[in-house]
Formats: sequence, C-alpha cells, structure tokens
Amino acid sequence: ETLEGGPKTINGWFACSYCDKLKTLEYAPTNAKAIYCKYCENLVSLKGCPKELYSFNCTGCNSLKDLSNGPKEVIYDYVCSHCENLESLKGCATIVGNNFDCSYCDKLKSIKYCPKKVKGNFICWQDVEDNSGIRFEETDIKAICKVGFKIQGAKNW
Repeated sequence: ETLEGGPKTINGWFACSYCDKLKTLEYAPTNAKAIYCKYCENLVSLKGCPKELYSFNCTGCNSLKDLSNGPKEVIYDYVCSHCENLESLKGCATIVGNNFDCSYCDKLKSIKYCPKKVKGNFICWQDVEDNSGIRFEETDIKAICKVGFKIQGAKNW
C-alpha cells in the first residue's frame, strides 16, 4: 500500500511494478536512476517521484489522470502508455533524452502538456476507430515539441 519503510537511497533502478494497492510514489528513493511502477492499478499520484531520472515507466497505471509530480527531465525513455484513464499529460517531463511513449491512453484527447523536447521518437498510437488509430496531428505535436527522430502514430508520420 505504501513505499514507507523502503530504501531512502538506491544506487540503481527502483521497481515497484504490479503493486495494485500502491496509491502514490511517496517514500520512493530520492536518488534512484530509474523508476518502474508499471501496472500499479490504483496509483493515483506520482507524488514522491524524483525530478530527474535516467528512465521512467508507468505503463498500465489505470488510475492516473495526469502526470503531475512526475519527473521533469528523463535522460532516456519516458513511457506512460496503456494508462486507460490518463486524461492529460500535465506534469510530464519537459525534456526526454530518447523516446517518449503515450500510446493507447484511451482518454487522452490532447498532447498540450507533452515534452518540449524529445531527442528520439515521439510515439502516440491510439485506439481510435474513426481515424485509423490516429488521434493527434503531426503538425500539432511539432508545434509544441522538438522531436529528434520520428513521430510514430500521428497522421502522415
């Protein structure tokens, strides 16, 4: 239910994936290089997450509605895909050193708060029946984000 009592510092990656009763990342190690909290069904807040990480993955955290209190800079990959109730990218990292993936977040209707810079691929595949699985326009993404490689899943990529 909580990370309280866990390690305060860690020299490496911290994984708390599949912790269905975990609600926040409070008490997560403050100096972890990476945080993997994948498929934590009841995670409602990223509060407690370090502000700079090598890698971050909250895939399948279906209770997250936004990314507030998450990392602000991710050196490698930032993945928030398959979060069924994610409505906004608010709080997302501003800089991602490699790939950013917000694919298959069914309630995500806007990329307004996406990173300002993604040095690798910007991946945004969506399950949208009326638009061949594409919800976002490449020009809209480029207006907000400087993408280093490909925008995958947007129209005309």
